[in-house]
Amino acid sequence: MHWVEVAVPAAFVLTGALMVVLATRTLIRNNAFTARAVRVPGVVVGGRRERGPIRDSMGTYHFPTVRYRTLEGAELERTSPAGRGGYRFREGADVTVMYEPADPGRFVVREMHTAEMVTAIIMTVFGIFLGLFGLLFTVSALL
Repeated sequence: MHWVEVAVPAAFVLTGALMVVLATRTLIRNNAFTARAVRVPGVVVGGRRERGPIRDSMGTYHFPTVRYRTLEGAELERTSPAGRGGYRFREGADVTVMYEPADPGRFVVREMHTAEMVTAIIMTVFGIFLGLFGLLFTVSALL
């Protein structure tokens, strides 16, 4: 048996496991935020763009600036710390803002938060399949 026959499938197992761990961490963190977040309506009033390393439609990241009012009545206007590639919220678009009750300036746009959750779920499923694929070939190489 050659070492490559074990090393390559084992790398698949490790990569799959790492993907599952990172995606699960994201899901747990985001679910905790979702559970405690206050939801209020907001409106996109602008934003900024940043070029990423890739030169295609996904290479530009859009960070919407949103105006929203807290339940306590404070009006805030903040730029999202999370960018979204390939899609831009148009100015004047109505969005749902989820903010941290203890720190209303810490917020996410619900639509972007949902996209991150979906990505984490896909990453978890792909990581499981990658890990199982690698495990199957690791076991078959050892037999």
